[in-house]
Amino acid sequence: MTIKILDCTLRDGGYYNHWDFTPDLVSDYLKVMADSKIDFVELGFRQLKNDKYLGPHAYTTFKYLERINLPKGPTYGVMVNAKTVLSEDTNQEECIDKLFKHSSGEKIDLVRIAAHFEEVKFCLPMLQHLKTKGYLVGLNIMQVSLRSAEELEKLSGLISSWDCIDVLYFADSLGSMGKDDVERVYQALSKNWSKDLGFHSHNNLGKARANITVAKALGCLWIDGTITGMGRGAGNAETEFLLLDPDIRKLRINSTGLVELIHDHFDDMKMLYGWGNTIPYFLGALNNLHPTYVQELCADNSLEPSLIPKIIKDLGGILNPASFDENILRRVKSKLEPERKMID
Repeated sequence: MTIKILDCTLRDGGYYNHWDFTPDLVSDYLKVMADSKIDFVELGFRQLKNDKYLGPHAYTTFKYLERINLPKGPTYGVMVNAKTVLSEDTNQEECIDKLFKHSSGEKIDLVRIAAHFEEVKFCLPMLQHLKTKGYLVGLNIMQVSLRSAEELEKLSGLISSWDCIDVLYFADSLGSMGKDDVERVYQALSKNWSKDLGFHSHNNLGKARANITVAKALGCLWIDGTITGMGRGAGNAETEFLLLDPDIRKLRINSTGLVELIHDHFDDMKMLYGWGNTIPYFLGALNNLHPTYVQELCADNSLEPSLIPKIIKDLGGILNPASFDENILRRVKSKLEPERKMID
């Protein structure tokens, strides 16, 4: 059973730096990924224009990719949030045509659609159209930990009838899954889905790599990682360890390039942005909290750290804690203003 490793640093890691990676980092990173013989590199999101400033890997446009060197070896891809397409006034096929040329004219070969459970049933036209354009097509179901085995089994039956998806992913978006959760989700999805399954872990509970071990033992053939775990919230499993772990990958590589890449580009960023499992992220996962809530709280220098656990607990009691809402965060924080003034 050959495990395929996909690195999505430039996509998932971009939640910390607005997808604005330096050209030197991108160049060095791509060379090391190729030298490490990684299977897939996800270069970023592809989406339509955003009102806020976002760096090039938030869009990963055809024109941008034409300007950078993609070393031979890995299969390159991008991710599209299903909401990007579903929220457009035009039909899905027209929206996909705006975003993608035929694969023969692009430097990418893999497109993954990331969809919440309730969005999946609407995604067939975009998935089919990507397939007709010649892409490897992945479907990534987010926040699966919130769904029952019965719901997931029924959904996998629908997806298996579509015949346009090459790999079906399940994502521990909230970082709240343990061994039993991974087993439950895998068994439910594999009841009706017989092709490749993939797993995208998050490290809020410090279980990202342990959960990957479970997923691999169950039969997942695709696994995700990022360099130093750089990713939304507490981050992901560390690609460097996945590449070097003989239980995951038999192919031996020279670790020197990985060490130099991390030293030259990622150590300082990790010190600056602070991804990794911490008490706030751990508490957030226990409360099924969207990781952006915790990320915003930890980045708020005006907030006394001792108040963060209480805010997380309060946020866990809102109607839908797994969906980030900036207004709700502001409202919950404002209730603590008297306590903040007392501390000041």
